[in-house]
Amino acid sequence: MKPKWYIFVFIFFLSSILRAQLPNLSFINFNEKDGLPDKYIYSLTQDKSGLIWLGTGSGLYQFNGKNFKKVNSNQDKAGHQINNILQHVYCDYDGKLWLSSLNALQNYDTNTGEFFSVDYSNPSINKLVNAKPSSFYRDSKKNFWVTTKESFFLFDDKKNEIKQYFPKGEFVNSESKIINKIIETPDGKLWALSNNGLFEFDKNGVNNSFFNVEKNLPKKNSFFDGFYDKKRNCIWLACGYDGITQFDLSSQKFIFNELVDQKSLNANPSNFITLIAPKGENEIWFVSYNLGIYTISNKQFISYSPSFKDEFSFKTVPVSKLFQDKENNLWIGSFNGLSLLPWQNNQIKTIPLFNSNAKYTVEPYGVLDYEGDNYLIANNTSNGLLKWNEKLQQLSVIENPFYKGKARALKGIQCIARNLKGEIFAASDEHLFRFKQNQLLPIAILDQNGKSPVNVTRIIFDDDDNLYLQSSRNGFYFFDIKKNLLKHFNVKDVDNKSPNISSNLISPRIIDKQNRCWFTMTDGVYCWYKKNEKFDHLATGKANNTQAKIVQSVDIVEDYNGHFWISTHDNGIFELIINGKESKLINYNKENSGLPSDYCSRLVIDKEGFLWVGTLNGLAKFDIKTKKNISVLNRQHGLAENSAIVMLNLLPNDNLVVNHYGILSVINLKSYQKNNQLPKVIFTSLKVMDNAVDQKMINEASIQLKHSQNFISFEWASSIMNNANQNRFAYQLSGVDKNG
Repeated sequence: MKPKWYIFVFIFFLSSILRAQLPNLSFINFNEKDGLPDKYIYSLTQDKSGLIWLGTGSGLYQFNGKNFKKVNSNQDKAGHQINNILQHVYCDYDGKLWLSSLNALQNYDTNTGEFFSVDYSNPSINKLVNAKPSSFYRDSKKNFWVTTKESFFLFDDKKNEIKQYFPKGEFVNSESKIINKIIETPDGKLWALSNNGLFEFDKNGVNNSFFNVEKNLPKKNSFFDGFYDKKRNCIWLACGYDGITQFDLSSQKFIFNELVDQKSLNANPSNFITLIAPKGENEIWFVSYNLGIYTISNKQFISYSPSFKDEFSFKTVPVSKLFQDKENNLWIGSFNGLSLLPWQNNQIKTIPLFNSNAKYTVEPYGVLDYEGDNYLIANNTSNGLLKWNEKLQQLSVIENPFYKGKARALKGIQCIARNLKGEIFAASDEHLFRFKQNQLLPIAILDQNGKSPVNVTRIIFDDDDNLYLQSSRNGFYFFDIKKNLLKHFNVKDVDNKSPNISSNLISPRIIDKQNRCWFTMTDGVYCWYKKNEKFDHLATGKANNTQAKIVQSVDIVEDYNGHFWISTHDNGIFELIINGKESKLINYNKENSGLPSDYCSRLVIDKEGFLWVGTLNGLAKFDIKTKKNISVLNRQHGLAENSAIVMLNLLPNDNLVVNHYGILSVINLKSYQKNNQLPKVIFTSLKVMDNAVDQKMINEASIQLKHSQNFISFEWASSIMNNANQNRFAYQLSGVDKNG
């Protein structure tokens, strides 16, 4: 045994709290309604079939992807029970669960449903149980290790024999015997994490001990949790008030990263880190009563405090256990219930929108990419145009020149757009602007009636860089950029028989491949041929398939086949197919296509040809080839709200921005991963004639029954835990002899 310690200049990195809002993670919280009455969650594991097992204050529970089931042990007896504070559950390589409580040690065969207890009359076994097991680990050589409050043990479960190991080293003390976890590195070395020291060992005993030493004294050596990092060839350690520590396996030195909360009023403002788990290559989940995220590259961190904003808020504190399953979902056990953060719900970025100058929460009206990853944000909750600086995570105001210094004037830039030349135009309720060099430059232009454009809420460009300006309840404007001429159109100029004449509501929405402008907010849609100023009124009849009509269109887009898609607030979406002088209108709604709602708003066609539909019940991804909705994103997946009937902007970098009140939800369509795994159905129980069938029979490929055994009931589970509450199952009885 070679004790190693180091004297070096100790430098710690003082991490800072990010100024940005916390990522809008969506947690699934479990309680009594799911069959989990116990709020004390001590431990979690996952078996070979994918089911989740919990150690709770009242014993063992199984989660099947939908609900929880209490599993009682028939091996409990007075003084040795797992049904009372089951602190540790561990799934072994053969599918058996190892279970330890305050006074019992058992295992459970998930294949047969049988419990087995150790022999408490064996003095060695009794010594192990009395040492209070704290974790289990089966190493790559199939040795089974048990950590305890009194050192650690090698347990030969075949022979029922144990061997005890004690930490050794110059600075070992009584705290060193409290072993919290065992980690194995790829070279086969085993590492014991203790309350005082890190120890490398094998079956022959402790080979090396590692302590942080300052001025010849051991300091900062409490290691409560940890994991191996292959990329950096190090072990990350949870070290209480000393933060998150990196133990470099090459240099065999400790690098401490104290997580100090500058705003804390506590005597010690450092976070007390008890648990850690990997989160991608550059981040670490940590626990300091609350759940937090530590960024390795910049040594910054954020913490989640419990919230009751909605059902998907983080609620479970104090956190007692972090567990990552086979899909990389994060399970969070606490002494106040259980939460699950599905891997899919950790992908949508959120940008907080609060105008600190005016003290207003911002309502965004649209987003334009600007100078790399920055955004220009149209709004009416400021006195100008908002700019989001991604690097600094800051929101600033580019003032409307007519309202400088009037932060609360509510004279914001309501729309902004870029033409094919890269020129940016913007408009407020009263003025039209060019945007150059971070300045709003007014455009002095009058229409044919000698009036300035007003109430402009949307700008689009044709291929000649001419502007079409939507004017709220005031028709629209056409700005011929070359001739510098502005012409105002009322609805009656478009169609003197339109029922919209009194409201004067019409909205230029898109320029198609033939450089024609399409209009909505009317019955059907209008298409304008600029050369002869002719308007065609289309999509006015009944849909061929459902007989539904477009009473008022909302948005329109053109797909890569030249078909037009139109959204409505009452009948879902419509496909308009034009073939010469003939056209066909097809309706897709909640009933025939799987849309989450018939109340649809904004539309976007992405680069792969999928149609994104903002609906009352989420953001829908619609396959225009199969004519079916294929996925829905909502609050559970990380959007700021369940509803998505707001402005949608698809940016050149494939970021789809959902303009929620007070928050931008940003989805990168290129990197966003949806769940493509089909749930594997696992039968968990079977009853024939109301009599339970043995678990061994359930696991067989087939079960033969007599003709008289004609009353069957069964329960099943799912192996996919990512947003498992959204799984839908159906079953079919096949092979029935109809003539029998």
